[in-house]
Amino acid sequence: MNVDCIFEWNDFSFSPTNTFCKFFAKIKEQRPDITFNFVDAVKLRVQAEQAGLYLGPNCKFGPMYMMVACRETNKFFLISYWDTIKDIFECPSCGFSLSLMQELITSLGVVVDDIRFKPIPYLKYTPFSYVPAKPEIEDSIEVLYNQNLPKTTPDKPRFRNFPNDPFRQYIMKDERFDGIDKRDNMLMPAEYMAELNSHKINISINGHAEVCFRDMEILGLGNVLLRTKFVGKFHNELIPNHHYVAIDVDDYEDHKTIADKIINKYNEIKNDTALLDFIGKNGREWYLKNGTAEANADILVKLLDFDKLK
Repeated sequence: MNVDCIFEWNDFSFSPTNTFCKFFAKIKEQRPDITFNFVDAVKLRVQAEQAGLYLGPNCKFGPMYMMVACRETNKFFLISYWDTIKDIFECPSCGFSLSLMQELITSLGVVVDDIRFKPIPYLKYTPFSYVPAKPEIEDSIEVLYNQNLPKTTPDKPRFRNFPNDPFRQYIMKDERFDGIDKRDNMLMPAEYMAELNSHKINISINGHAEVCFRDMEILGLGNVLLRTKFVGKFHNELIPNHHYVAIDVDDYEDHKTIADKIINKYNEIKNDTALLDFIGKNGREWYLKNGTAEANADILVKLLDFDKLK
């Protein structure tokens, strides 16, 4: 079998593409019976753009995707870190031949929108995992974790963010939270990670894709991730109230109730040292097996059944 791996080779500044690079090296070594070819998505993207066929990162050859395609049959797997995977089904301009897609592998963007966070009813996907934003942040996580610095639980949980959705805007005005608009007070990655590390409990508000880089960064630091219960699935389950502290939500548009639940849970657990240590330890262990670019690449190697491409 002759298989093309179509992705952007970027192993130094972005963890999703770093995952693809690591996967390519691993799969070539572990499957010598298959010929694997690297195909540069950047070159294909430029060609598509010149032809008016590439309209943005949700399109074929975008940096958040890797296509693993059999040359003989044109059948392919799509591995995605894209925020809204419904785009490939609902926007023909994305350019994917969906009849040839044998499997969609993702954990991101599997909700209808970032207001209601309901599962996409027609979507069938194989759960994957996620990563921190950059390799340098992965490195920073390990340095900070091994330094074992003292951590506090302030009266108001801090959330540094870009308030680009209604709930984040609500949190910014709620005086029970220490909400910081990062556009007015931007930190460099090392400063941001040091700040995140300094608090034993970190809240995380859903990103556009539901899961966000911040979730993985908190888990990696061994801190307690406090957030709404995940709708999307992961290859290895991220268990509520074992790996992270979860808030159940019935209506994501009821901002006051969600904020009340978050702050009440924060106040309930902030002095429970045994619980915080338990959750932080479990979250850290999950991260090491599931949250790094290396771990994501290992999971991907296990997931792909190349017989499906024949």
